[in-house]
Amino acid sequence: MSEERLARALGAARPAARDNAFVLGVLERGEQERFKRATLHAVLRGAAIAAAAAALIAFLADWIGANADAVIDGATISAALALLMSSALATARRLGAR
Repeated sequence: MSEERLARALGAARPAARDNAFVLGVLERGEQERFKRATLHAVLRGAAIAAAAAALIAFLADWIGANADAVIDGATISAALALLMSSALATARRLGAR
C-alpha cells in the first residue's frame, strides 16, 4: 500500500461505503461453485462404490456357485455364532442390571 493511500485511509472520517448486494452476489456464486463441486464428488464416489459392488457381486456369484456347500456350511456356522454371542450379551446385560 502506498504512503498516500495509507494516509488517506487513516485520515478518512468514515469507512468507504460497501455494496452489500455485490458482496452477497460474490458469496452466493462461491457457495454455488462449492455445492456443484461437492455434488459432483458425491455422485462420482457413489458411482465408484456401485461399480465396485457390482464387480464384487459378479465375482461372488461365480464363487458361490462353485462352492455352494462350503458357503452354506460357513453361513450356518456364522449364524450360530452370532446367535450365541447375542444371547450371551443379553444374559450379561440382564445379570448386570440386577
